[in-house]
Amino acid sequence: MYPFSESLDDLEKMVADKFKDVKNKNVKTPVWNTHPYGKDQLKTKTYVTPVKDLRSLLVTFPIPDLQDQHKSGPDSYLAHLIGHEGPGSLLSELRKRSWCNSLVGGPRHGAKGFAFFTVTVDLTLDGIEHDIVELILISI
Repeated sequence: MYPFSESLDDLEKMVADKFKDVKNKNVKTPVWNTHPYGKDQLKTKTYVTPVKDLRSLLVTFPIPDLQDQHKSGPDSYLAHLIGHEGPGSLLSELRKRSWCNSLVGGPRHGAKGFAFFTVTVDLTLDGIEHDIVELILISI
């Protein structure tokens, strides 16, 4: 179901009318065969002094473009494992140590040919003082 009062046929006609003058130029999607992050950009830490009171850790991993595997979802599987909240999970360990409030992981699609997997951790004041990255790497 869709939350519109118009029928699907009417909506289709409305959209088709708006885009009827757009020409198909058969433009090919560019593909990047190499990841934009080279060895010089990997294994680096960047510290930022926020304007607001934020304590976030963002860990970014370069991964291959997995969009052609969207049906099996390997990146979603990893996101599920990273974001698991049960006993023995990364999040439960960080919370047990009072080092984080929340954690989320997931894919970030760059362009055709490359992607990223990010893990974002909302840290506590105590968590800032500890090596959370090591625990993330151990859990992966």
